[in-house]
Amino acid sequence: MRQTNQVIAVSSNTAQDIQKFLTIPPQQITVALNGVDPHFRVLLPETIAPLRQQYTASPETICLLHVGGTHQRKNILTVLRVIERLRTQGVPVCLWKTGSQFVTEQKKFIQDHQLEQHIIHFGNPDQDTLVSLYNAADILLSPSLYEGFGLTIVEAMACGTPVITSNVSSLPEVAGDAAILLEPTDVEGIVSAVIHLKQDSARYHSLSNRGKMRAESLNWKKTTESVARVYEKL
Repeated sequence: MRQTNQVIAVSSNTAQDIQKFLTIPPQQITVALNGVDPHFRVLLPETIAPLRQQYTASPETICLLHVGGTHQRKNILTVLRVIERLRTQGVPVCLWKTGSQFVTEQKKFIQDHQLEQHIIHFGNPDQDTLVSLYNAADILLSPSLYEGFGLTIVEAMACGTPVITSNVSSLPEVAGDAAILLEPTDVEGIVSAVIHLKQDSARYHSLSNRGKMRAESLNWKKTTESVARVYEKL
């Protein structure tokens, strides 16, 4: 990277990390935010109703979605602790998980707290199924400890799904004012945010609408124009 004419970073946070860890001067770094594939969109309620009926215990069940890996930085134990805390409070809840299989430590937590019946792992679904899952879920929960960009939160926003994510790394930059930002290991804060979102329909829909607007502003046309300008300059 030090030998390149210009480095393109997907966020200002990543650009700062490049400066810090690789001592590359800021004038050699251009930020071009990622876009979101237009396939991620709001679906008609009747198209996602069967998915909800099949994979939730009741219409009252709060369905939290997590999309991505199970690497430590994804903070999956916090996600599981949120599910466990909601359950012990008597809140009907389920977790839909896509991506990597749970690791040993996470499996042990699930077994120790009898969470198996509250979790459905969808593996690595195709894009159409993933879009349906985003639409059918109530909230995307993504309390990552670190992200270079955090594309899943923008995909969820494009599908009209409210997002609860972390107030660290690139996530505040990418989310803007269109998500609930919390300290990533604040289990009680996340639990409270989930409950309040479900109880306050006005806030829920406001967050959904802000998310859709934010996703519209992050598109590949803008990204490619930024990248093209870098090549033209060089």
